[in-house]
Amino acid sequence: QRLAKGTAAQSLVMNAGATAPEWATASSEAGKFPFYAYVTSSTGITSSTDTEVVFGTERIDEDSKYNVSTGRYTPGETGIYFVSATLSMNSMTSDADDLYTKFQINGTGDFIATTRGSGLGENGYVRATALIKLTGASDYISVWCYQDGGGGRTIYDGDKSFFTGYKVA
Repeated sequence: QRLAKGTAAQSLVMNAGATAPEWATASSEAGKFPFYAYVTSSTGITSSTDTEVVFGTERIDEDSKYNVSTGRYTPGETGIYFVSATLSMNSMTSDADDLYTKFQINGTGDFIATTRGSGLGENGYVRATALIKLTGASDYISVWCYQDGGGGRTIYDGDKSFFTGYKVA
C-alpha cells in the first residue's frame, strides 16, 4: 500500500507505535526568537573579575528578545535554546594570559559552557556555545568574560565580539 503524498513543509516520520510511516508537520519552535548582537565599542575588562558583557548593537532581533542596554537574551518562553558567543581581546600574548567566555542563567549560579584560551596573541578570541534549558518565562541568558592578563585589556568591538542564539525546542 502506498502512502499518499504529504503537504508543503511536512516530513516523513515513523508513527508513535513504530509500525508505519506517516507525514508530520515540523515543530514551529525551532528557529524562534533569533538574534545577533555585537559589541558597539571596545570595552575595558578588569583583570581577575567576572564581568557581564553588553553587546550594544543588534544586527538581527525581529522579536525584540535581546536587550542592548543589559546584554541579556530573554526569550519569554520555556524551552531549549542554542547560544554562541565570541569574545576577542587585545594583548593576550603570554601563556599566562587567560580569556574565558561563559554563559549564565539569570546572573546567578554556575557558569555554563566555560571556554578558556591562553596566549592568544594580539587579536585572539574565545568562543563558547551551548544548549541551555530555560524553565521560567522570565529567565534570561547573558555572556560573561573573565581575563587574568592584567590591566589594559579590551574586548574588541564590531563582529569580532558577538552573541547570537535562537530557540531549538
